[in-house]
Amino acid sequence: MKQIDSKIRATLNEVVAALQAGNTVSAHYALKRVLRRNPDIVEARLLLAETYLQEGKLADAAEIAARLARTAVPVDDPAFQCRLADVCLRCERYFDALDLYGPLCTKNPDNESLRYRAGTAAYKTGQLGTAEKHFRRCIELRPEVAATYLQLGHSYRSLRDFDRSAENYLAYLSRSETDKANGYWSLADLRNFTFSEEMISDMQRYLHKCQDVGSEASIMHFALAIAAEQSEDYDLALRHFRSANEIQATLRPFRPAAYGGLLEGLIASHLPPVTEAHVASRRPIFVVGLPRSGTTLVEQILAAHSRVTATGELPFMERIAFDLERNGGYGKRLAALTEKERNRFREYYFEEARRYVAQEGPHFIDKNPNNFMHVGLIRQLIPEALIVNVRRDLRDNAISIYRQLFSVGHDYSASFTDIQTYSEGYLRIMAHWLALYPDAIRVQGYEDLVTNPEEQIEELLAFCQLESESACFEFYRSRQAVMTPSASQVSQPMYTSSIERWRHYGEPLQREFSKLDELQDR
Repeated sequence: MKQIDSKIRATLNEVVAALQAGNTVSAHYALKRVLRRNPDIVEARLLLAETYLQEGKLADAAEIAARLARTAVPVDDPAFQCRLADVCLRCERYFDALDLYGPLCTKNPDNESLRYRAGTAAYKTGQLGTAEKHFRRCIELRPEVAATYLQLGHSYRSLRDFDRSAENYLAYLSRSETDKANGYWSLADLRNFTFSEEMISDMQRYLHKCQDVGSEASIMHFALAIAAEQSEDYDLALRHFRSANEIQATLRPFRPAAYGGLLEGLIASHLPPVTEAHVASRRPIFVVGLPRSGTTLVEQILAAHSRVTATGELPFMERIAFDLERNGGYGKRLAALTEKERNRFREYYFEEARRYVAQEGPHFIDKNPNNFMHVGLIRQLIPEALIVNVRRDLRDNAISIYRQLFSVGHDYSASFTDIQTYSEGYLRIMAHWLALYPDAIRVQGYEDLVTNPEEQIEELLAFCQLESESACFEFYRSRQAVMTPSASQVSQPMYTSSIERWRHYGEPLQREFSKLDELQDR
């Protein structure tokens, strides 16, 4: 690493002290002063990324981290490499983090903390075999650390090995003195795990113990609600779901005005005609819709095809949209994109998505349900893309959202009023996109798919310009990793028991379901 003179070193030491004291304003000011005169000092650039992280500015931190990871990693400074890897992990540059952790783990094979972070990065990139290897080594080194069993359980769940997943979640519970809630919810979220009466008693005792810790109490209510559903006690389940979501609503309140304003801006924008489709070696298929609508099912059907690869829920269209929003407003900037900007964003998307594509093939799936907001952006950047919009009965969809604990985002999920607002916005923006791009979007009904799979799968494949393959009709036999809560559902043949599940809660939620039913024909 380039030598730093004593004056700059003293300033950087002051920055470190300021960050430790939580004084990001002073740190920011000092770093800007240093970098204005010495823009090539990588230590200062890394400190600026760490400052942005402390301020919660993940996009700014990620931009710096990406540049450092690709151009300025000093091979003779493992401490710098480790700090940069940690920054990449925290700002969701998972592939960069894993690339940096790899050599460090090779040099320090018995560093349990390093391996744990490497395993986390590997899991986030879908490299589940690598994640398993790191987590198992962590357990060999320090078997008393509970958190590793939880992460290993998540890896096995994504690999569809639900027995080993449950085994590790139970191991986590037996070793964890605090934060047991995540272990109980992880078992509940397997869907094929049944709680014993003894476990339910333990869960109730733990709920009483953590009542004053809002986040943990909420998670425990979710887990106990699932346990009550297993006993078909839907009144008790609803009481727990309500308690869980009341806490969630205070922890991450939904902002309907901001959501509505975003959609209004997109609808009001006058997008230019879509340019002629590119001739691309890989053509993305975007599967969009409300969460819990059946998007994972559609993804797995398509991913079973020999010419298609699944990538999971990619965040890159959202990141482009965020960049446009903070630089002039999403709708306005989208309508005014220059050809140079479209090419730059297109290249960024394919470059980032490429790392998630596990095998060669002409098609890959981006199954981020939230991309329903970004269909206009998708069409401007990737006119050859195909879009499958999955729709489910809003009453079933709403109760499925309400009973799901989301790790991040989905702030609307904590109340039926907010779920209705979000659903109404989804229906409105999708109607707008369908009017603009009718030939590029297929509306796939969930109920149609599970009640008439043969015909619907044939039509879905034809829309995606894929020939029929028997594997698509037996998608549940695939060993494709599934990184969403639907892993257990898509590991069995298609079933219809989720249709009209809302009726279990029909009487106490009659008013809420009636309002949702009024939106059905939109």
